[in-house]
Amino acid sequence: MHTRSELDERRLAIVLEHIAAENERDVDRAMRTFHHARYEIVPTGDVIDGDEAVRAMLTAQWATLPPVTYEAASLSFGEDGIMVETRTVGMHPDGRPIDMLSVNFFGFDEDRLVVERCFFDQVTAGEQLGPAG
Repeated sequence: MHTRSELDERRLAIVLEHIAAENERDVDRAMRTFHHARYEIVPTGDVIDGDEAVRAMLTAQWATLPPVTYEAASLSFGEDGIMVETRTVGMHPDGRPIDMLSVNFFGFDEDRLVVERCFFDQVTAGEQLGPAG
């Protein structure tokens, strides 16, 4: 059984704060979790780097996506960060349920968050988060 180190615990607190900030759609709070703000959206190849770009991305995302909640379904601790299996749940404005899984890697330099790398199925995301079909 793996015992979490003090570093793992500091990192986990930052990740949970980040998720809570995204759930509340609080861009300032989310930004405070980063030492260097960067998102890498693996399925699309998009890299959003730097404070201004990440703020703009989060603001635009929250303006266009249906209200959802992110839940940390499982956690895996590694040398460079924490892998979070994330369950995204909510209700689409047209009444369709939203319930999808993704994996998000939160990369750290010691206890400083430097990247969130997002992995998800684009087809499922499009079906569940996109406009009514």
